[in-house]
Amino acid sequence: MSESKSGPSRRNARNWLLLVAAVVVPVVLLELALRPFANLEPELAGVRKTSIFVEDRDLGWRLRPNADDLWAGTRIHVNAKGLRGPEVAYARTPGIARVLYLGDSVPFGYQLPRYEQSYPFVVESILDKLGGLDVETVNAGVGGYSPWQSSLYLATEGIRYSPDLVVVSFILNDVTEKFDLIRFGGSSAGFQLARSTRSQLSRLLSRTAIGYFGRRLVARARFGSDVAAGAKHLEQLRATTIATEPDREDVREAWRITLSNLDELFRFCAAHDIPALLVSFPYTFQFADPQGLSAPQRVLAAYAAERDIAFLDLLPVYLRAIEKLGETPDVFFLDKDHPNPRGHVVAATAIAQRIQVEGWLDRPAQRTQARDD
Repeated sequence: MSESKSGPSRRNARNWLLLVAAVVVPVVLLELALRPFANLEPELAGVRKTSIFVEDRDLGWRLRPNADDLWAGTRIHVNAKGLRGPEVAYARTPGIARVLYLGDSVPFGYQLPRYEQSYPFVVESILDKLGGLDVETVNAGVGGYSPWQSSLYLATEGIRYSPDLVVVSFILNDVTEKFDLIRFGGSSAGFQLARSTRSQLSRLLSRTAIGYFGRRLVARARFGSDVAAGAKHLEQLRATTIATEPDREDVREAWRITLSNLDELFRFCAAHDIPALLVSFPYTFQFADPQGLSAPQRVLAAYAAERDIAFLDLLPVYLRAIEKLGETPDVFFLDKDHPNPRGHVVAATAIAQRIQVEGWLDRPAQRTQARDD
């Protein structure tokens, strides 16, 4: 009797094994076949994963609301609206000016222990001390963001704050970094997501060739077969390239795409009658030859002048501060492009002075009411 029962059991077990083999073996063979052609993003040894970033369907990634974790060795707290700094209500406070800051890890305050040390909040403090101006700061800087993300954030979320002024931070890698992303024909989901805690399945898929090509197929389905016209080879560009070889065809194409992203952002500001300031932060290598390596700043200056956009180039501002102290750039910078607390004060002082000269924040309640009407 037992032998008759064991027969079907063994047959069932064999059937299950055959079914599993029929599924697993082709998958393994496909993985082995695709692996030589996949540019798999390597995990950096010794880099602690963080939980402050989450995947976003449209923006790529964003800050996780109410996150509290380490990022690059610094404790970061994210407010309930997904920004660093005090939470600001969407509704305006009568008589108090409001400034929205857009950009990447520089306004975010990369490796700054306190959010108050980042230049958006230093600007607020300077305006209060020098002119007695009450300002609410909305710091929407997110590590790794390029103009296309800042533009999208402004149109979908930033506008809800009804700002009196939008300050756009621009870094040289804004021209180049986005081309590493799958959205633009690259191979990466983003530096931030690659170093974020995710589910076991997500981590497993991120290390497989099948997952790599699957992400690219999804990107094509969402963004079209020509993910970024003319940009498929641009992921190899670096910030030094756009400064040293400004006339290269791929550099010009990278600028064309980047400036079109900025156009969307500034057109949105103009359509909503919001003054905007474009602020260019330098890389430290530019201080070795400020004139010869300032091609990116000249491109931005010409772009801003042609469109009547307010522009502030911080390369000469930092250069004067460095020469005045008789120091090297590391007196104001943590690394190649991130200011230290003293560097944030230099930037904030120049921005606050420009805001005062332009009078953008004069009588904010009346200007906000006029826009709402």
